[in-house]
Amino acid sequence: MSLENKTIFVGPQEIAGFLSRSAQALADEGATVIAFKQIHTKQQPERIQHPRIHWLFPNAIEKVSSAHSFIRPLCLFLLKGFVLITIIAKADACLFIGGKSLFNFPIDYFILRLFGKRVVHMFVGTASRPRYLSAYAKQVLDSDKDTAKCFTRKLIKRTRRQRARVNIIGKAASCVIENPLCGHFQTRPFVNYFQIGIPITMQVKTADWTPRDEDSKVRILHCPSRPEIKGTKRIKEILSAQVLERLNAELIVLTGVPHSRVLDEIEKCDFVVDQLYSDSPLAGFAAEAASLKRVPIVGGYGWERIRQTICADDIPPSKLCHPDNLLEAVEELCKDLNLRKQMTSNLENFLTQGQWSGKAFAHKLGCILTGDIPQNWFVNPKKVIYKKGVGLSEQNAKDIARRMIEFGGVKSLQLADKPDLEASYKKWLENEN
Repeated sequence: MSLENKTIFVGPQEIAGFLSRSAQALADEGATVIAFKQIHTKQQPERIQHPRIHWLFPNAIEKVSSAHSFIRPLCLFLLKGFVLITIIAKADACLFIGGKSLFNFPIDYFILRLFGKRVVHMFVGTASRPRYLSAYAKQVLDSDKDTAKCFTRKLIKRTRRQRARVNIIGKAASCVIENPLCGHFQTRPFVNYFQIGIPITMQVKTADWTPRDEDSKVRILHCPSRPEIKGTKRIKEILSAQVLERLNAELIVLTGVPHSRVLDEIEKCDFVVDQLYSDSPLAGFAAEAASLKRVPIVGGYGWERIRQTICADDIPPSKLCHPDNLLEAVEELCKDLNLRKQMTSNLENFLTQGQWSGKAFAHKLGCILTGDIPQNWFVNPKKVIYKKGVGLSEQNAKDIARRMIEFGGVKSLQLADKPDLEASYKKWLENEN
């Protein structure tokens, strides 16, 4: 589908630069983009300046973001009302990113579709992943039994609300794009997120990377936005001082720093460790590293499952590993300079010419925005079987699910419409090694 002469709305949540990158990819391929970012923080990348991207109310959003919490919701509501009117008047189709529409209830989706607009919702990050599959849920394992019980009640309630929100968005939107490892609460076939990818522009802040002297320490960078989710504690345990000394390496850990500082530190390192328990091979910090030609190591349990849903050529050539094999992955990159060079080259080719290039992303998103979607891009939600989540060890995930079932029954997992998955949970929890 050609994006020439099309006007696309993109917003409202900026998650790991996804909003900005999507807007740029669409604009580069000829679309006029109306972009809206509902909150501004120093950790977010700067707004991309492009002749085809028109940011709605950027100065007002900066002021509202720092305003008193008492007046912020009202100001945002009014701004979003004007955004909705602008979309109705100007946009041909809409890409909503994150876990919500402009408002808490997707009334705007129904309104937009009433006016003939195609509404595509892309779930990114934690928005649709069941709450019990996130490090957030580890509080149910608190050693204080009263605290654990109180949080378990809260987790069950929030999981029920989350399922309801995902369901109504799925019904209100024309189409949903979802990570197949997070689609537990989807009720309609959804487009496989990994078929679309992330539009990552290779950055040219410096000359091509040249390795340090052979005797120099290998510099490893880890920049967790939320250490408790990224597995930072365990990463530091694995990469202990003794291990780093043996590998002639150093580990730099930064958190809560401005985006510009993160980019500077990536340029100074040899490779990065993104996180230990992920369900995406290239997201957030790993994507930033790839854009600066640094290989990311990404740990996770779901890589084989992802490989079953897409072609091998569509999987980013990150250094993917099982959480138990992080040390081996680090050792391999520390010791093999040629491997780092080859992986860097593979990543650059994948992001500039492959299936996650800006051009490929814009073309595929154009197909979705017009409804011309190949059937093999869809995932049947009945086939979602992943149970290990993000920021959790396998044992953590088991213990959390067991606590929820003990407290609220298997129905607390909110999987009644997926009896096979619900049954597999029971079998999984009975099957202790």
